Amino acid sequence: MISLAATWAIAIMSSEFSVGTWGVVLKKIISVLYVLLFQLLATQSSVAFEYTIELTEAQLQEKIQAMMPFTKKTLMATVVVSDGKLDLIDASEQLNVAALIEVSAFGGFNANGNLAIQAGLLYKPEEGAFYLSNPKLVSMHIEQLAPDLQASVQQLAQAALVNAMQRFPIYRFNEDDMKQKMAKAMLKSMVIQNEKIILTLSLF
Repeated sequence: MISLAATWAIAIMSSEFSVGTWGVVLKKIISVLYVLLFQLLATQSSVAFEYTIELTEAQLQEKIQAMMPFTKKTLMATVVVSDGKLDLIDASEQLNVAALIEVSAFGGFNANGNLAIQAGLLYKPEEGAFYLSNPKLVSMHIEQLAPDLQASVQQLAQAALVNAMQRFPIYRFNEDDMKQKMAKAMLKSMVIQNEKIILTLSLF
């Protein structure tokens, strides 16, 4: 804009101010206007094509509870994971779930305990759905279980988590809502804040 103003001033003061000079000045004015218009449209477009969704801890808790119980059976034992409780921690990229675990084995053995699970969030745009991803058993405590059986039970519990959590979505877009249908194209960001997952989606 400074160079444009300087050109204008020189042209006015010049004794050789001609039609050709006017043409140069007008071309520069038009060029600047095009740049400003492009920037304005780009800014408005980025806002117009973004869509924000807030998933509350209560909403997600309901979905997780509906998945349970998770069950994994072998010839020797059965592991059941139930009563999951979700905990959303601010600034974390993981969802934390505490749950109960029950183990029954050949010979009438039964034991109960608790475990802690962590999982990420995976978005599948072709389905317009969010899934728990890479669920991991981070801790397990069963008092009646012998130490030499801990690893085997953990493997069964981990298999049950992966099998169930990655099969069932915890949120799916409403295809009847045009904004949701359009915005499901791409997940731009995910933030956990104030016991909510804030999802920002965009067409571009």
